[in-house]
Amino acid sequence: MDAKRGLEPIIDANSHTLILGTLPGDESLRTGQYYANPANQFWRILEGVYAEPVGSTYASRVAFLRARGLALWDLLRSAQRVGSSDANIKRCLANDFEHLFATHRAIKAVVLSGTKCATEWRRLRLSTDGIRVECVPSTSPTPGRHVLSLEEKIVAWRKALRGA
Repeated sequence: MDAKRGLEPIIDANSHTLILGTLPGDESLRTGQYYANPANQFWRILEGVYAEPVGSTYASRVAFLRARGLALWDLLRSAQRVGSSDANIKRCLANDFEHLFATHRAIKAVVLSGTKCATEWRRLRLSTDGIRVECVPSTSPTPGRHVLSLEEKIVAWRKALRGA
């Protein structure tokens, strides 16, 4: 099985908060766009957090992130995985966060989306002095052990993103 490779980060000099998923799903990898699967709740959660529409095009969504100082990337550079579920991830390689933090010193918060992302983040044992790290519920609508409603997810994400 070939490894799936992640996407490039969405980040600029104004980014102060880095949102991390684990690895883009198959639809996102196919289109080259983060959170491309319409069933994923990421964009709806951001609309709820900021009480504003993110737009229907990918360009408008990227502009929405940038206007709020949000960067978007994934924890993993590559991994073997059947399908899009984080539960199926094997043989993973992390992205280079030391380089990212060294070149984007305005990052003051990292928001980890989901339990798998948080678990893998802790395993990396990165030095994050001066950077707040917080875990939020996954944006996946797939039932799991600790499934929250969309509204409950928005509340948790609002706390994490507004605290930045």
